[in-house]
Amino acid sequence: MNLRLKNKKGQVMVLDVVFAIILIILIFFLLFRWTEIKTYQSIDDRQKTELNYISKTAFISLTENHSINCYAFDNDNYYLISSCFGEDSVISKNNLGIPINYKCNFAIDGFSITTNDCNDAFVPSTTSNYFSIDFNVTTNTNRQLNKISYLANILDKSSTLDEHEATLVIWK
Repeated sequence: MNLRLKNKKGQVMVLDVVFAIILIILIFFLLFRWTEIKTYQSIDDRQKTELNYISKTAFISLTENHSINCYAFDNDNYYLISSCFGEDSVISKNNLGIPINYKCNFAIDGFSITTNDCNDAFVPSTTSNYFSIDFNVTTNTNRQLNKISYLANILDKSSTLDEHEATLVIWK
């Protein structure tokens, strides 16, 4: 009879070990799945952060760039006019600091720029991650403005500068 009790105790110990092994395997699979989800989320967050950084840099370069925006001049100085574009403005990915593996589209409603390399076709339904901003801009036939005429426009004494809505979209 002692022999039968030892076998039953051994069976209980084997079942405990089997349950412990199964529990360890389940915990391992759950941990592996959680790590996989966190890795994917980290990669996705990194891509969004990179897109945000590049887009904000491009927006600042577009609206505050001496080679793109208009400028007012007098006899001694040149003054940058933010968010002002002439037909002779040169919009390029290089001027905006956009890497070659990114695409961009810049358009001004009712106004065309002669040299605009940022004109990739944007289809929102096929692009899940993109940056888009609408903003008001001032336009002129060329980028050079006399300081006196620019001040007259600011003070509402003349209206030689037009205002339009512009859209900048950047995606990968």
